[in-house]
Amino acid sequence: MPARRCGLAVRRGHTERSDLIGMLNEGFERDGTVARVEETGGKREAVDFNVFGPKAFTGIGAILPASTLDRCIRLKLERRLRSERIAKWRARRVRDQAHGVRDLLAGWAVSALDAVEEHYEAELEFAPGTSERAEDLWEGQPR
Repeated sequence: MPARRCGLAVRRGHTERSDLIGMLNEGFERDGTVARVEETGGKREAVDFNVFGPKAFTGIGAILPASTLDRCIRLKLERRLRSERIAKWRARRVRDQAHGVRDLLAGWAVSALDAVEEHYEAELEFAPGTSERAEDLWEGQPR
């Protein structure tokens, strides 16, 4: 039976950490699944859920174990200084600009399809010292 697709929404404090880590550890490869028990018509059965896909976590400090971080592309965030002032972000103020950017990106995606496909199929060259797990992460996933 094919795995069901699911999204990942995490609210801090509302999930078991081991369940979350299991989804992250399995979800960096296209065929990654986790089994969960579902009740249908009074009967319980294990159902595989496909957990492949990008996930984003933000936080300051260590929020994931090292074995999970090995499967991540990290973006380092730093807390702003108290002296730094920033404008409040409001979606309604940038909606038109965001639609324009979306349209530009959609046009680029169509025009770049052949080039992206060609590079996707090409063999990547990694810097000396890159770990095998990091190479697996950056390597394109089989379709």
